[in-house]
Amino acid sequence: DADRKLFKLGKWPVELWAAGCFDSGIFQEIRISSIDYDDTANGQLIERKVAARIFTGSINGHEACFFMKDSRINSGATGNYEGLKYAAASYLAMLKGWPFYVWNDGAGANIREGVSALNRGAQGFMMNTLQTGNDPVKLKQFILNNPDPVLKSVFKAVDRQFNLTIDGDAATARPLSLIAVGIGSSAGLDVYGSSQAVLQIMLDSSQSYRVLTGANVVKAIIGEDVSNYDIGGAGTICRLTGIADILATDKEEVIGSVRAIHNFFCSDYILSSIRRKEDITCDDFPGNNLLNISVDRIKNNVDDGEFIELKKEYIDSGSLICGLARLGGNRALIMAARSHGGIRRIEPLIKARELLKTSQRTSIAEILIFGKEFITCNSRDDRFIAAGNEFMKALHIKKGPRIHIVTSEEGLEQYYINSSADAVIFIENDPDKVTENNIIRNSSTFTVASVAEAFDLAQKILSLFSLSTDQNFLPPENRPGIPSDPSRPFDMISSVIEPVLDRNSFVEFYSDMNNVHTGPMLVTGIGRLNGKAVGIIADQPLRKGGAADASGTEKFRIFTRLLNSRNIPLIMLSNSSGFMPGSQQERLRIQAIGAGSLDENILGRIPVVSVVFNQNYGGRLIQAFNRFLRPGIVYMAFPHSVLAVIGARVAFDLLNGKKYEKLQSEGKTEEAEHLKAEFLKEYLDKSRGDADGIASGLVDRLIPDIKDLREYLVEALVLAEKRCIEAFND
Repeated sequence: DADRKLFKLGKWPVELWAAGCFDSGIFQEIRISSIDYDDTANGQLIERKVAARIFTGSINGHEACFFMKDSRINSGATGNYEGLKYAAASYLAMLKGWPFYVWNDGAGANIREGVSALNRGAQGFMMNTLQTGNDPVKLKQFILNNPDPVLKSVFKAVDRQFNLTIDGDAATARPLSLIAVGIGSSAGLDVYGSSQAVLQIMLDSSQSYRVLTGANVVKAIIGEDVSNYDIGGAGTICRLTGIADILATDKEEVIGSVRAIHNFFCSDYILSSIRRKEDITCDDFPGNNLLNISVDRIKNNVDDGEFIELKKEYIDSGSLICGLARLGGNRALIMAARSHGGIRRIEPLIKARELLKTSQRTSIAEILIFGKEFITCNSRDDRFIAAGNEFMKALHIKKGPRIHIVTSEEGLEQYYINSSADAVIFIENDPDKVTENNIIRNSSTFTVASVAEAFDLAQKILSLFSLSTDQNFLPPENRPGIPSDPSRPFDMISSVIEPVLDRNSFVEFYSDMNNVHTGPMLVTGIGRLNGKAVGIIADQPLRKGGAADASGTEKFRIFTRLLNSRNIPLIMLSNSSGFMPGSQQERLRIQAIGAGSLDENILGRIPVVSVVFNQNYGGRLIQAFNRFLRPGIVYMAFPHSVLAVIGARVAFDLLNGKKYEKLQSEGKTEEAEHLKAEFLKEYLDKSRGDADGIASGLVDRLIPDIKDLREYLVEALVLAEKRCIEAFND
């Protein structure tokens, strides 16, 4: 009879919803013994009628937990037992690592139970925040120190029933935590609870609505005669306010959305490139320099053409496209401005802020695409300014990596936006413009010629940032080699980096910033070593012996900060004549820049392997990850490398210059030259890596032959990781 009433209203029983979502319609109901059953005087268990059900099953092969309000029992109102059951289900999902779907169709707090029902609602809100926070330490604190002995007893009962423990299971990581699904009436407590969710799906139906206060109460209090759907139906929640993320036009679309979201977050695969639905056959750079991003263009550049658009019905927010997609298996939230002007209204600004919160709660990557502006500020609208402030605060909170794709030079000038990015990809198909334009060279991490290339590069960067190991890596085709004469310059990239790292894995960051005339020439990038992502910072001996200048040291600091933030191990390749001297460098503030770089190096906790090839001197020998700079560093050198305060000839001039000049002036040329030769030999012999380097404790290992450098780096990284674990307990 209760089911017939539901069908007459156009609704489904909860069992039918579960059967539609779970694979092959197979699911299991979970009953919490201390809640769903009541002990009688003779010890028998009698089933208690609780207006909520817990179901578990698989969606596309991955487990999920459903908490479903059952309107057939007491109109689905939340009372004492419903509230306790919700807390139990939420706790179980967190410890099991299951995504937790809350299906709402029922009344709010049970009026007859009064404050007791509200108290359970408060505990439900607490569990929601713990769900989306993904903080195992905080979860443990809140569970063990909860002020309610009844709730604590429920948690203990769940532990016993499912053989769990907060100590052993609280750290379970989940790609997706809390999802709200609105399929019927929802009021009071359930409305706030739904708004706490990471993602919200809502059915567009006259019987599906979310209201803080129902229509009857509204009419009784203020005399307004409106329906519940008018107050909080999909037209309001999805279109007018943009609160819910996905509007489903029918029940089948609800099921499809649940399965699509679950598949997006729970299925794992890694590809070497984007699996496009169709090949990109033409150059898609906007030749008229006008940004033209559309949903179709995004679909053309993501895996399988699948793009889950979010808040697309939110009225007046269409200037910003937002949604979920995968690039070579890497999950990302994509937010793209449709035009160069970017966001001009408050609605897309709210949309952007709320979806940033979604990505942060799920730790997925973020890709922002814009032209001249991401936001065009309306300085006369106080609401817009307030929303803008909140957006900027959200923008500078990051969990996953963030990449900006910029199509206009003016967009590179938006430092307050781009400062939050891990990488900025600029689209420009004129190489001469890139070379001649300092803003492009110094404000973008990469330049490419088309939108398709930008997405391809973003995929490669995200793959490196993901820290996943590429099991299908290919070793390099050649072995490294440098000239036997230390005075001969060589290209660090082609001679060492590419022959050491996995084949075709090296991606150079900030390459356009390098300038053979003005500097810097420091090489920075990320590649793979035996399948694992590693950062590379390397001197470039092709220019001035690899001397470190102010701009190169700033580049060093910025890139080290990126590696620290992404927890990517570092390989430092040194072949430097030291810091570049002179008044020009002093005026460029090299002292302050060097100090800032030292702070970044010292405060990092990533494993570091530092290698010296032919030479490194003075402060640069320290800054380039001297072993004694901090824990977690392994230092290696070649036996012939020179490690000293200053170069041998300069040292001679400072220490013996006057004596040498005196001998020369007295005509004792042979004695003077003998003095110099003996000093230089003694100085260089002492400064060798296999001499003072070992004796001082600086050098951990010597590398006899550069051809074996790859093998030495692999072993040294293992040791550096061990040292970091011991030092930082990571």
